[in-house]
Amino acid sequence: MAVRGESVQVGPWTGGVNYAVPAEDLGPTELFSMENMRVGIGGEVSKRGGIALYNSSAISGTPTITGLVEHRFSASSSRGYVIAGAKIYEDNLSASFTDRTSSMTITAGDDNTFTFANFRGDFYATNGVAGDTLLRITAAGNNAAAADVDSRFTTAKAIEVFDNRLWWGNLSSGVDRVWRSDLADATVYGANAFFQVGEDVTGLSKLGNALSIHTADSIHLAIPTGNAALPYRLVQRANAGAVGERAIVNVQIPGSGEVIIYVREDGVYQFDGNNAQKISWKLDGARYWDDLNKSRLHKAFIVKYPKRNEVWIWVPNGDSQTTMNQAIVYDYVRQIWYGPFTGVTRNCGALLNREPHFGGHSSGRVFTHESATMSDLDGSNTTGIDAFMETASSTPMGTDVMLRWLFLRTSFDVLGNYDVLVTYTGPGIVGESDTISMLGGFDAIETAFTIAESSISADASLASSDTDLGGYDPSIKVRFANSSAAEDFKIRRARAVYKPLGRVRKASAGIN
Repeated sequence: MAVRGESVQVGPWTGGVNYAVPAEDLGPTELFSMENMRVGIGGEVSKRGGIALYNSSAISGTPTITGLVEHRFSASSSRGYVIAGAKIYEDNLSASFTDRTSSMTITAGDDNTFTFANFRGDFYATNGVAGDTLLRITAAGNNAAAADVDSRFTTAKAIEVFDNRLWWGNLSSGVDRVWRSDLADATVYGANAFFQVGEDVTGLSKLGNALSIHTADSIHLAIPTGNAALPYRLVQRANAGAVGERAIVNVQIPGSGEVIIYVREDGVYQFDGNNAQKISWKLDGARYWDDLNKSRLHKAFIVKYPKRNEVWIWVPNGDSQTTMNQAIVYDYVRQIWYGPFTGVTRNCGALLNREPHFGGHSSGRVFTHESATMSDLDGSNTTGIDAFMETASSTPMGTDVMLRWLFLRTSFDVLGNYDVLVTYTGPGIVGESDTISMLGGFDAIETAFTIAESSISADASLASSDTDLGGYDPSIKVRFANSSAAEDFKIRRARAVYKPLGRVRKASAGIN
């Protein structure tokens, strides 16, 4: 039956999520909120991948994982390294762990997290804990040994490779110091081969032809001079540095080149070598960033996922939250935000076999994220991914025009035989819900498919489904949700059909 009316579309959501602006003021390409969903390259929104166990048996004693990295010794030799409790394990990248601790000292502790460096094929690791060993492994299959730093220091919180030298920061010999090795030799350190920046060093990261040295209140660049006697000059370039040594990552942005993305207490920043600017303003305010425990942000950490042009920033959400319990995601190519990814607590992470893996708290386990199972596994139970998205509150004719809402047409990819809950609300509309089938009118192969009668859905076929709407209001907001295990869904766009009733003046309170 034909319906006379007008329509408004929300999506594709190429603007990502915006937690800083009220729903009524968002554009049609932005989302009001979301959880456990990502925005695809076409603006479609779908569930994040699932979580599976990497090591099927927990490490003895179920320690917290404090370090995780894939290290490349040569073009033909790579290994994973897992630091759990007081042990360091070598992994052949198929979850086969071998103890490589030998006589090295590693103090167990959830906050004793590691940073890593690859210097000319050698593996280096440090956690900044007094009494612990600065670790070095020279080849796959070797046990860990103590790094030789000429007795210049015994601890370091940050480590980086730049200009064919190994650099260490925040040291036992000075928390404001950064020490460098000799050229091509990480075992030799000149008597005066250090910088002293006057503030606690919070991180190191190379950037183009310079090394950036971060403190809470500044970023300094060590820039090569070409002079053998004074090989580097130190210049300050910004007044806003990273909050912690693991909260820094380098990315390549088309048209902008290499930049550093890093976390501060007031948000996420980007530094291009000259200027630092805040890029997380869409996370500001009571609906997201204000909820983070700022006193624990120094333990935030970032994992880059190049396959999807994403950085996952793990943060503590909750006033008293001490662990990193969710990841907010930034697409650094499109420069949009989505997430957070919730429901799990992680302590460290890295790419293993090019996919994101993370270490758990008091579990003795490493977890594979982005699993195709579309379920979350905590070691004993498989649960569904509680995922939802909420659109902007569309006011197609302005807040002064009353509309009668008729129906909603949702366009989606045909992904399986299951339902998505659709809920619509407005200031003058009591929330009502309905379900739409992700089969999109195609017959389920397992139960209803009939040869020569049923139509066949190609992979990711676009389909649509209509939901009856009701109520009178100038605006409407739509929520799509699914929390079942092994059920994916991908929404492309939605179009709400309405009939305008004209401008209606609201009754005022009191005596006129």
